[in-house]
Amino acid sequence: MLPILATSCFKGEIERLRHEAYYLRQDVNTIQQTKASVSSDSLDLKVRVQSLEDKIKDLESYVEKTTHANDNEQKNLLQNIADIKSSVADYEKKLKSIESREPVKEPAPPKIEKPEPEQTKEPVVAPGKKGLELHRSGVAAFDKKDYQKTIDELSEFLKNNPNNEFADKSIYYIGKAQYELKRYEIAIDEFQKLLEKYPKSEFKCWALLKQAESLLALNKKEESTLFLNHVVDTCKSKAPVLKIANGHLAKLTKKKK
Repeated sequence: MLPILATSCFKGEIERLRHEAYYLRQDVNTIQQTKASVSSDSLDLKVRVQSLEDKIKDLESYVEKTTHANDNEQKNLLQNIADIKSSVADYEKKLKSIESREPVKEPAPPKIEKPEPEQTKEPVVAPGKKGLELHRSGVAAFDKKDYQKTIDELSEFLKNNPNNEFADKSIYYIGKAQYELKRYEIAIDEFQKLLEKYPKSEFKCWALLKQAESLLALNKKEESTLFLNHVVDTCKSKAPVLKIANGHLAKLTKKKK
């Protein structure tokens, strides 16, 4: 029983490391693209890289000591850790490249008034709707491919009923609607909200799969492969999810050859 519990804990920790590494890469890429001096930002990222490296070393040690009873399970866990470790090493190289870059002095660009992002607008909801009626209407709108209505009505539902039993389903459908509207980064964040707030939700595996598909749509094949492998490792009881994830992995592997 103890090895099973330990393996479950390790998988949860690996999942947290994977997401932490993904958001670290996002920040590194943002800093890499800027032309201004980035010393303070890169220092913060260096601290985060070191923190991740320390966590990976600790986790490797614990896995080797605790899961020796199941060699296959140990190999799978260590391979997941090695993938994350490799990604973190790449980010560290990028940081060194950023720090060696000469800062470019340019005149400040003219201030441009940017329109308010669409997703921050107040949801447009038909008068009189409230409670579960909003939830049902939002889900029905998705089936009719009215994705913006889904986002508006389910966002309003969550605003008024943050702890409702259908809250996890609402977040999942908002994420799916953002995905269908090709707002992949926003979709990833919505699915992450679901995973963090409702780790035991029935929609967990589907949310992980949609995160992987969002990364694939953004042409981030390396990250998508990591997420898909995680889906295969953690969602073995979800046959439909496994079938889709394995299908994506097969295509990615075929393209590499």
